Amino acid sequence: MSTAELGAARRAGGVDVGLRDHMVGAYAIVGYGLVATAAAAWATSASPLMDVIVEPDGVTGTGWALLFAPLALLLFAAFAAPRSLAAMRSLYWTFAVLQGPGLALLLSAYA
Repeated sequence: MSTAELGAARRAGGVDVGLRDHMVGAYAIVGYGLVATAAAAWATSASPLMDVIVEPDGVTGTGWALLFAPLALLLFAAFAAPRSLAAMRSLYWTFAVLQGPGLALLLSAYA
């Protein structure tokens, strides 16, 4: 079977099944990342960690570190790009969870 015939067979009804499966998986991972970020934000805002991040006179050093940690992680990833799939996955999940405390800090300031 040639490549063209294989591609035509996979496009049952005008839909490329392989591409569809890939995109469904990618959107699922992004959705789980959003859930992890929301859970980390909720856990931060509902715990005594919020007292460590914010004081009555402003944001503490720990708060600033948590706020800029995702940016530092992205800069690290840009200049020292991980080569393996496991490293990229751990980088993604670390970024998703680190976004939570920063979002909790911003939401507490404006809520």
